[in-house]
Amino acid sequence: MTANDAASFANGMRHMARDDFYIFAQGAFRQLHDVPYQDNWHIAAIARQLVRVDKGDINRLIITMPPRTMKSFLASICLPAWILGKNPSTKIICASYAQNLSNEFAFEMRRLMQTQWYRSIFPNVHIDPKKSSVDEIKTTKGGYRLSTSVGGSLTGRGADIIVIDDPIKAADALSQTVMASAINWYSNTVSSRLNNQKTGKIIVVAQRLQPEDLPGQLSATGGWDELTLPMVAWQDQDIELFPGHCITRPAGHLLHEDRFGEEEIQRLRADMT
Repeated sequence: MTANDAASFANGMRHMARDDFYIFAQGAFRQLHDVPYQDNWHIAAIARQLVRVDKGDINRLIITMPPRTMKSFLASICLPAWILGKNPSTKIICASYAQNLSNEFAFEMRRLMQTQWYRSIFPNVHIDPKKSSVDEIKTTKGGYRLSTSVGGSLTGRGADIIVIDDPIKAADALSQTVMASAINWYSNTVSSRLNNQKTGKIIVVAQRLQPEDLPGQLSATGGWDELTLPMVAWQDQDIELFPGHCITRPAGHLLHEDRFGEEEIQRLRADMT
């Protein structure tokens, strides 16, 4: 490959990453991590649903899946960076069960946006250093990614998109008080923070902890699109990866066998008992 060919290829990949969130997420992983990227069908499935939200095809999305399977990387780090890259005036609120965790995701997003790779894809997006802080990254076009905790105050703040990433931690799975607090926070705070109730979007990504947890409560109300990806499929699933292309995941199928085989799953189950 000549130097001109290499430059043309790199330019083509940048254009693809700008338009295709799945490709963008793969590149972002390589920018932020030293370990090799391990692709898997479920990453395409998550990316597909997040893109549907971004396009406005759906306004309410629940993704439930086990920890350590890229959900936070995709929803809390890559998606806000990609959306702000395309429209730097977008206002995004991201919440997790703890403020320091939410801030950590914000730090990673900031680190991504400061890479030469990101700047080459979205050259017209700039972080405003005078108006940014640990928990809020603002662009010079007035958009932002605001970090908060579940239960935190959002008085006076609004968003076009709200991402709730693990509303409670696994250690609190048996606490009815913590569970109820997360649900009350959503009902009394989150739903009123959308700038436009018709077009505003809410994404909830979490591991299921109880039938009565926040994803379960929201699902029961109806009106939510859902992507459910258990570590081991308990029934056959038809899952869309790309527009017009679905795969069938058979019962008993492992989510990401290259990373979580039977031995690793048994170890995880033993650790959680």
